[in-house]
Amino acid sequence: MKTATRHRLLYWYLLLFGGVVFSAFFAAAMPKAWMIATAEFFEIDSFPDHRLTWYLARHLSVVYGMLGVAVLELARDLPRYRALVLKLGWGIVVLGGLQWWVDLATGMPAIWTYGEAISTAAGGAVIVYLARDSEEPPADVDY
Repeated sequence: MKTATRHRLLYWYLLLFGGVVFSAFFAAAMPKAWMIATAEFFEIDSFPDHRLTWYLARHLSVVYGMLGVAVLELARDLPRYRALVLKLGWGIVVLGGLQWWVDLATGMPAIWTYGEAISTAAGGAVIVYLARDSEEPPADVDY
């Protein structure tokens, strides 16, 4: 695959990835009833109605939303940030592995574990693949 094509795909993939992760901001404001319904849908133990539980759920959504902001910003200047994007991709692959471990350690349902950990690691692997080339991206790529 030509370098210009790979970087164009990386640009669009980062916009998609960043947009999806950015949407976690909406989960931070999600009504409690929706969070409880989601837990019930995945057959997870009932969602405890404690301040710390709600804090952690909403705080995690804000952290993911901020990751989305960072990814969208990196996509804006790939020639400048390609090396950082490559490291971010590897970090997301590792995050997928850590999610797998946490999900198994906490007894999350298999569908949750596979959906979360595998999609995260695969998303990072796509970033690594598209950002990996040794030469700098062409400055004149029309994204």
